[in-house]
Amino acid sequence: VAQALSDSAQVGPRFGFPMVGARIVVTGGESRPKEDSEAGFVHAAAIALREASEAAEIDLLEPLMSFEIEGPSEFSSGILADLNARRAEVTGVESAGPLRIVRGTVALSAMFGYATAVRSLSQGRASFSMLPAGFRTVPEGELVARGLVWS
Repeated sequence: VAQALSDSAQVGPRFGFPMVGARIVVTGGESRPKEDSEAGFVHAAAIALREASEAAEIDLLEPLMSFEIEGPSEFSSGILADLNARRAEVTGVESAGPLRIVRGTVALSAMFGYATAVRSLSQGRASFSMLPAGFRTVPEGELVARGLVWS
């Protein structure tokens, strides 16, 4: 039953994404050795997880990245405007001589193609790096914009 629940959680109830951070507790059940089968328990576990998850409050999570961008200060306003359009949360802007260092967090999905964008914004003179920084809830407005509506 535990393996069936774990397997069912790999294909989440809403959009098919894996469930993470879920605590699953089996609170009851019975077995009739002459009548029950392994397939029956697997099916029952999948149904129980689906019904429990439909009744639960579930959020869709997206990968979050921390970033650092370093480039000449004359390009920082364009870079900051672009980060704002990507829903980035800028946590700091530092000056290091003629350079500006911008740090923050942003959804991974918003950063596809960013290497090209930052080169264009800085005439090829800025660099950036990203590291995984956990997950965050996808805003409801973005779910609607992507055509993902909770059922």
